[in-house]
Amino acid sequence: MKVFIPLESYWDWRKIWKAQRSKSAGPMLLFKVSPDCPNSRAAGDRIYRALESLDEEILDRVQIYSVHVIEQKRLSQRIEKITGVMHQSPQVLVFGPKSTLVWNASHANITETDVARALKSV
Repeated sequence: MKVFIPLESYWDWRKIWKAQRSKSAGPMLLFKVSPDCPNSRAAGDRIYRALESLDEEILDRVQIYSVHVIEQKRLSQRIEKITGVMHQSPQVLVFGPKSTLVWNASHANITETDVARALKSV
């Protein structure tokens, strides 16, 4: 089972964002989360179920990261500025090659089906 790799600094983000710009980059999922929030925990569970439903070939290509929006507020704000996606929590952003935003959702709109569909589309 894959686990979320926590982003703890702008430099972490910058490194993965640069790699995602490649034409050959696989899907990248970013989960903006507040661990103390029940909605965030429920969204995280739905994401894990979506990941479990993926074929191994797709799952091997997916990079998954998380940002703790309270501890990493500045990073979360920078991600909002760079991606143009207004910050919410919980929130999922899925990117494809060339850092193209494929899909994003927040709160109850983060569904197992939609997460899996977005990752398969990349």
